[in-house]
Amino acid sequence: MRTLHDPAIRRSLEARLDALRPDAPRQWGKMTPDQMLWHVNQFLASAIGEEPMPVQKSPLPQSLLRLMVLYMPWPKSAPTNRAAVPDCAHDFEAERARCRTLIN
Repeated sequence: MRTLHDPAIRRSLEARLDALRPDAPRQWGKMTPDQMLWHVNQFLASAIGEEPMPVQKSPLPQSLLRLMVLYMPWPKSAPTNRAAVPDCAHDFEAERARCRTLIN
């Protein structure tokens, strides 16, 4: 399993952050790079207890959902928590810096 505790994984993520550009084409859906960083930051902040994410009910049992989230490839356009859907533009550099801080 890949985790942020693995230095190689962390370096790989940092390299991807360094290579990301504000004008990069969308590859997964509707979000721009600044919105994608904000979206990722919402989940990272929630994971470390900074910003609680509202719980959404799923039609799947919790154990099956956890298994899918942790071990299965994430499909394009998969539904996400509505609290992490951006509704405006964000400062790209500020979100990239925040992402680095949250990863560390």
